[in-house]
Amino acid sequence: MISVQQIKNILLNQELVDGLFIVEILVKQGNVILVSVDRKEGITIENCKQISRLIENTLDREKEDFELKVSSPGLDQPLKVHEQFLKNIGRKVEVVKADGQKIIGELVNVNKEYIELEYSEKIKVAEKKKKQIVINKVKINFKEIKTTKVVISFK
Repeated sequence: MISVQQIKNILLNQELVDGLFIVEILVKQGNVILVSVDRKEGITIENCKQISRLIENTLDREKEDFELKVSSPGLDQPLKVHEQFLKNIGRKVEVVKADGQKIIGELVNVNKEYIELEYSEKIKVAEKKKKQIVINKVKINFKEIKTTKVVISFK
């Protein structure tokens, strides 16, 4: 059986497209290999073909047959690696924390330990009759995050 580490080694030991990063590698029953890659500028079909050829030319079908699919991560998929968070700074995201709390806001900062979101909410201010919109910033440690997805809007 082909291993995830084998595929990772193939990709890491070769010079690939500038800025390319691995999002996920899965090897399913029957040697079905699923490789998800991305880069800050976005991934092209040509980039996927290059990676596919590299893997196919390195693995030996005579020893072990396999099926290979190389793609970019889907828009509906949660962010999985640090580079994806960096790529999406400035975009609206939905974070579901480990305790189930949902926060939707703009991703404004990312470091190795946490992300920072900016979001607005209406709250009652003591002297005012109407609720006021207040801009909040919150830092969420990666350990507290269950999932983070980019919010897709068609404006």
